[in-house]
Amino acid sequence: MKKKPANFKSYGKSLLKKIKRMRYKGKLIQKLTLLIAAIFVVSTASSFFIYYHNQQVTNNSLALEEAADLQQRYTLLLSEVKQIGLTQLQLVTSGYESDRVENLQESLHLYEQNYNYINDMIEGDEALEHYFSHFGNAFSTYEELNERYFLPGFEYEDRDRVRSRVTPHIVRTEDNINSVDDRIHTYLENSIDEARSELHSAITTTTIITITGTVFLVLVPLLFLLLFGKNVSSGVRLVMDRIEAYKAGNLHFKQSKTRYDEFHDINTALEEMGTSLRDVLESNEQAGKEVTHVAEQTSKASSEQLTAMEKLLETIHHFSNELDQQTDFTTTISSTTEQVSASSQEMQSSVELMTSQVNEVGSTSNQGVALMRELQETMKQLNENTEIASRKVSDMEQQLNEISAFMEGIDNIASQTNLLALNASIEATRAGAAGRSFSVVATEIRKLSSETNEFSTRTKEILANLGEETIQVVSAFDSFLIKSIETLEKTDVASTKFQDISEKNNHLTTQYNEMILSIEQINEAMESVVESVSQLVEGANYLQKNNHTFKGVIEKQTLSQKELTKLIASLYDTAQSLKKSS
Repeated sequence: MKKKPANFKSYGKSLLKKIKRMRYKGKLIQKLTLLIAAIFVVSTASSFFIYYHNQQVTNNSLALEEAADLQQRYTLLLSEVKQIGLTQLQLVTSGYESDRVENLQESLHLYEQNYNYINDMIEGDEALEHYFSHFGNAFSTYEELNERYFLPGFEYEDRDRVRSRVTPHIVRTEDNINSVDDRIHTYLENSIDEARSELHSAITTTTIITITGTVFLVLVPLLFLLLFGKNVSSGVRLVMDRIEAYKAGNLHFKQSKTRYDEFHDINTALEEMGTSLRDVLESNEQAGKEVTHVAEQTSKASSEQLTAMEKLLETIHHFSNELDQQTDFTTTISSTTEQVSASSQEMQSSVELMTSQVNEVGSTSNQGVALMRELQETMKQLNENTEIASRKVSDMEQQLNEISAFMEGIDNIASQTNLLALNASIEATRAGAAGRSFSVVATEIRKLSSETNEFSTRTKEILANLGEETIQVVSAFDSFLIKSIETLEKTDVASTKFQDISEKNNHLTTQYNEMILSIEQINEAMESVVESVSQLVEGANYLQKNNHTFKGVIEKQTLSQKELTKLIASLYDTAQSLKKSS
């Protein structure tokens, strides 16, 4: 019988160690971490560029607001300075009025505030500082005229003389103001136009950067996800090819592709499992053939033994008849003596032949016992190997569940992306025409999220199918283990029966030896029959008595031999079942 390799157990342990080490390898995790890091870097870079250009837009917008505010305050300042000059002319023309004097004081105060505020705004701008110096001079002139002629309670002694003194200062001041007004107005308009142009340019640039960054932010992660998904799909296909080949009965399957990650370890473990299973099946088939051969040989020997037993029983019946005739016809002692002597010699020859055949049966039974013990050891090893293979497939099922959990993470990312795109669409709708381009980008993001969900769904379906097939493999291993246990139990029964056959053959050999001794005694009695007829009668009676005992022993042995034949037939059926199960 072909035995398992001596190092099978150590080989199985090394295979389990490889499976355990495979769990701690992080190649796929490293790829996923790299994918997340790449997405984070791309997102951060895109966000930085978008934020930077948005800040440019904000700064230009603030600059435009400052220019518009400066123009507005300049308009107020110009209005105040003209109102001050007009009020002072009215006072020197129509005379003192308290309301106008109060308005003049208030206008001077407001003028001073606006002037100081504008000076703070234009600080560092030499051109505007030069232009607004005329407004400072105008304020000094009007302040001086106010203190000299227009303070509350002041009465003009000579209105014409005061008017002649005040009017030239007011006219000259207004002329100076008018001379710089056009230049200041032109300068401010140019500043506003320049700020507006820079703002428009910044908005255009920001829009382009935003669209480009968004597209880049979508396409690059999508490309990484597609590459990662293709890598995982290729690994699953690698494992599925081997599993499908094993399901088809091709345990010699060889992969044409090579990987260097966890899928390679799974494929290697499956390949080693297939090699181990193939060796087990071959050993099982060879054991079935050898057991069948032994059963056939034993059945043949048992049939021959049964034939010899029947022949011996027939001889004993004949011998019994002869003894009866000897008892009835004591007067024919010589003739009967010759017949008994001849029958005794024939019986001795038959007994010697039966003894030889019984010894052969005993030897065959001992060989059967040894073979059954070897078969028991083989079946025990087969059960252990089957349990190891079942645990390996269960470990693979757990890793498939971890991959399914990873796909759930991808679903969550896709859902968050879809929610982000929906919020972006809402904001784009609120923005109106300015958000149309961003709405298109949001729509594309939702479409990408939907496609990612579909990809994840298909991947999970494949993993679910793989999980179901793995469960079927585990079920097949369990069924095979049950059959192996049943075969082991039948082998134990066959071994017990072989042991019984051996013990019965030993007992039969002892009885045959006793029978030979009895035949020798019969021969001695036949030699002394001439001496005394009475002794002959007594010897005949004694022989007849022993003959009945011997006949009972032979009949019992015949029944035992028939039972042995049935047991051998059962052993043959067990061997055939073992061959079919392999």
